[in-house]
Amino acid sequence: MPGADGRLFLIYFLVVTKFSDMGAYATGSVFGRHKMIPRVSPGKTWEGFAGALIFSVGTSLLITSLAGDRLTGMNPRHAILLGLILAVGAVVGDLIESLFQARSRPQGLGPPLPPASAASSISSTASCSTRPSCTYTCATS
Repeated sequence: MPGADGRLFLIYFLVVTKFSDMGAYATGSVFGRHKMIPRVSPGKTWEGFAGALIFSVGTSLLITSLAGDRLTGMNPRHAILLGLILAVGAVVGDLIESLFQARSRPQGLGPPLPPASAASSISSTASCSTRPSCTYTCATS
């Protein structure tokens, strides 16, 4: 997008993705009853997924509102849609990371890999959100 500040979009992207993660964890911890894929990730719930969507969209709308014209081309409709895209990508990234961790440890050979670092967690969630969100942004600009 001509005139867009890429740094601000990068911060937007990372913050919305991280809040999606935090929303999934917080909501799933409190309200989680229905497991998504217990064999792959026993802690992930559908309630947590709903929390990821709500936190992501809420954060996206808040950042869009606070940034005003500095997020070139963003409006509430784009903020909602990008929030949803980023949340779904973040959850899919987490599930893929969990699948790799489960497959990297043959049964009966000791404890699983240590929990992912914050940087690894951000990269796994962001990696599945990048292409769809960039595609949407390019298609709507």
